[in-house]
Amino acid sequence: MQRVNKLDNLQEVERLWADKVSVKENQYLELSKQMEAIDKEFYHLNEETDKAYLVAYQQYQIKAFFIRLLFVAPLLILGIYFVVKRRQSRYWAMYLGFSLFSLYSFFFGLLPYLPYFGGYIRFAVGIVLTLGLGYYALHEIKKYTERKRKELELS
Repeated sequence: MQRVNKLDNLQEVERLWADKVSVKENQYLELSKQMEAIDKEFYHLNEETDKAYLVAYQQYQIKAFFIRLLFVAPLLILGIYFVVKRRQSRYWAMYLGFSLFSLYSFFFGLLPYLPYFGGYIRFAVGIVLTLGLGYYALHEIKKYTERKRKELELS
């Protein structure tokens, strides 16, 4: 009888502990649901801030590019002018040095900072430069051959 009572007491203690564990498991489930909701909210807030950051960073890049363009464009225009119009000048070496400096400032000071919109702007700049320089080169070759043809006719 004493053993049965002791066994009953132990079973009662086990049941009490099982109830306490059940209460703690329920609390854990409630807290995990709350934590999951907080994680979802945090994820959505993080997405919104990431979008805002990307927009602000892109605007910053564009602003920095245009500030650089403000300084490099006049140099590049002047360098192109020197190559096109001042080739026969007495100071051609100085003009050539300035033209090379303007190309350096364009390719190393401005081109790496072009805003990246999938590479389209960089491709467009490359195409425009290729077409412009190609047209200029063909035009100069045509003038050169015409000049040589006239020289041959005179002789």
